[in-house]
Amino acid sequence: GNPWPNGQKNYWVFCDLNVTNSGSDASFFDHSNAYYTWFINCKFSDWNVGSGNPVLKPHDRTARILNCEFTDIEGWCVGECLCTVDSCFFSNSGTREIETACGSLVCVNSVFSLSGASNGWVQERAAYCVNNSFFSNGGSGTGAEAEKGQNYMSSNLFEGFSGTGGVGLKLRSYGYEMRPVCYKNSAYNCTTNFDLNDSGLHLLVEDNETLDASPFAKSGSATDYSNRRTYFEPQDVGDVLGGGVGGNSRGAI
Repeated sequence: GNPWPNGQKNYWVFCDLNVTNSGSDASFFDHSNAYYTWFINCKFSDWNVGSGNPVLKPHDRTARILNCEFTDIEGWCVGECLCTVDSCFFSNSGTREIETACGSLVCVNSVFSLSGASNGWVQERAAYCVNNSFFSNGGSGTGAEAEKGQNYMSSNLFEGFSGTGGVGLKLRSYGYEMRPVCYKNSAYNCTTNFDLNDSGLHLLVEDNETLDASPFAKSGSATDYSNRRTYFEPQDVGDVLGGGVGGNSRGAI
């Protein structure tokens, strides 16, 4: 856990790594003075990071986490950082808790395959959550939740948070701090598809649709690498255009 020296980590690139660490409760990377640190094509699996310690915790907004996979993480995958998470895959099993990209600046084009009480994306302030797919197998967690601040949440798909207390997309109000943009998201088969009643003051909360059918193709396995593209391919349901770009297309594949 966190094996890197305490000196600066500027301009480091971690690429094509397969990292497992089931016996540690520490982060793999946790540095406040790491600038332009990138993680590309890496897989992190079977990790127990304990309470409040994410696997990756680069604190600077110049950090990038691209095309990475996080599987069976006990705790947070990415947390308490200002970075960009792009085209990543997050999955878990059982009731393991996952809070991905918590505190991140940008989360785009990523797929979350969850179950149990797992949450997908939880953010407090000034974050950008666009074009992601959140899927739960009857879980009781939340797909995406904005707690406070000027968050922009658009063009995301939510399905299957159908357990007790399960929510697709949630906005929580902190009075004058809440200025969300929550626009053109789609949800299906969640106990509560959209919990937006406590959104307080906002810039734009509209055109969030409840679907009549699943927005995903669901061909093959949700977790098998060779089936992910076909399983999570957006389908033409309402404003969801399968495989499209621009316009009303939503979700990541």
